[in-house]
Amino acid sequence: MKKYIKIAIATLIFASHCFVQTGTAQSQVILNTKTDSLNYTMGVANGDGIKNFYFKDKPLEECISVFMKYLDAGFTADSQFVKPDSSNKYAAIIEIGNKVGTALKAQISTGLMGVPSLKIDFQIIKKGLEDGLRDDYSLMSPENSQRYLQVTMVKIRQQNLSPEDKFNKAACEEFLSKNKLRKEVITTQSGLQYEIIKKGNDIFPSEASRVKVLYLGKKIDGTVIDDRSKPDQAIVFKLSETIKGWIEAIQLMSVGSKFKIYIPQELAYGIIKKGEIKPYSALIFDIELLSIEK
Repeated sequence: MKKYIKIAIATLIFASHCFVQTGTAQSQVILNTKTDSLNYTMGVANGDGIKNFYFKDKPLEECISVFMKYLDAGFTADSQFVKPDSSNKYAAIIEIGNKVGTALKAQISTGLMGVPSLKIDFQIIKKGLEDGLRDDYSLMSPENSQRYLQVTMVKIRQQNLSPEDKFNKAACEEFLSKNKLRKEVITTQSGLQYEIIKKGNDIFPSEASRVKVLYLGKKIDGTVIDDRSKPDQAIVFKLSETIKGWIEAIQLMSVGSKFKIYIPQELAYGIIKKGEIKPYSALIFDIELLSIEK
């Protein structure tokens, strides 16, 4: 599950530039503006998620080196990316490095996280990514990075809500309002909606569980946003490290079951733009819980 990604901390605002302090055990990033802070915290939050998802059981320094190389390549390259051979043990890291770099390059024109008034600073984001990858949280933890991003971006986007965002928000609310009236759909107190496609056994995961799933993600218009539905595409992740809608829904699933879930924006990415997922988007996932891993 892409994670792509919660309170402002006073110590974020420092001097006028970003640098790596040499001769110390930990590097330090110096930030001057809210935009600097957003660039850095986006890097930390994503670096931590990438490390937890892609670097497991691999040498950390080699993983970081490969990721950073292809991050740079994705950000600077004009040619089309060629996927590495699947036999390469770093293939997934190569792909995600290039993908992140390419996404950041696109934000030069669209603005940081799709906000035109926020300018991207690739070097600060890189430093945040590296700190997240190395567990260097001397300035900010991943949890606080996520909080800072969410709270700050909500305020900024609410001040700059586009007609397209307003339309998407209304369309998603209308879809969920109608969908919950269907007899097959169960709605929880949080607003999560789900259908039980297939029942499993009597073993249920907890929020702390590592789970193995297949899934297909779509927008309400049917556009596929993420497809890991084939048997050889199953992923394993810690449930607590994904979005609220997944955390709640998968705990309702027993091993072997299949659900179709409808996640309101409050339990997904909310006001944050995630690639092709627009702000305020409700999301639909077909999920099969294969196992609970140790």
